Amino acid sequence: MNKILIVGSKGYIGNILSKKIIEKNKKIELFLDKKKDIRKKKNWQKFPKSNCLIFLAGISSIKKSLDDPFNCFDVNLNGIINALNYCKIHNSRLIFLSSAACKFSEKKTNPYQKSKNLSENICQFYSSFYNIDISILRLFNVYGNNQTFDFLIPSLINQVENKKNITVKNLESKRDYIFVDDVCDAIIACINYKNKFNIFEIGTGKNYSVQQVIDIIQKIKKTNLPVKNLNSDIFNSVKFSKANNKSAKKILKWQPKYTLEQGLRKFIK
Repeated sequence: MNKILIVGSKGYIGNILSKKIIEKNKKIELFLDKKKDIRKKKNWQKFPKSNCLIFLAGISSIKKSLDDPFNCFDVNLNGIINALNYCKIHNSRLIFLSSAACKFSEKKTNPYQKSKNLSENICQFYSSFYNIDISILRLFNVYGNNQTFDFLIPSLINQVENKKNITVKNLESKRDYIFVDDVCDAIIACINYKNKFNIFEIGTGKNYSVQQVIDIIQKIKKTNLPVKNLNSDIFNSVKFSKANNKSAKKILKWQPKYTLEQGLRKFIK
């Protein structure tokens, strides 16, 4: 029986993923982390042995990383090092959720992006030096159930549903938005994929401006609220992103099922 440990199972991706894994494969024994502090080595010693570790935990908010960069580096870097040592001890495969931000220039960066860059480098070292099978999934802009208002799409939906004027930091940024269900399917596709080291870009391959996202949400909600553009943005966040998901389609036999409008309709419903 395949034994899988999910660390970060209480997050919005982890919560949906654990349910999907159980639904899709009854022959999997699934272990959840019960929200332990990933920085502490003693907590990792309590986790059961598994064939595959899916590592979802860490600081994922750019704003939080800017407010407290020490905590961002502390959590994200110590977390991935502990995860890799766990894999080394138990001879486990690792599926690590990284960020599309790693694809872009390091000349403009923030603590969150830098922590992900460094985490990927550490993964590559452990894979090469300790012979650990690692799949890195670089997630583009994920949206979906139970996501907090720190993120753009939940914030926009909340503003529209409360019939407020819609206020955004900028309208021009064009990003690749991927529905959380599609992300979970990509992770599941990785479970049985064995390769020394690989990086996959998980996105739709299409991007939309903030204005286009607002237009789709207003179309679904049948509103026509005014939009206020503050013409600012979070420091050094990626303004333009689009996934090259050809490798994920070819190797993992995965592809997104939801267009942005389909994903937004399901999220809003």
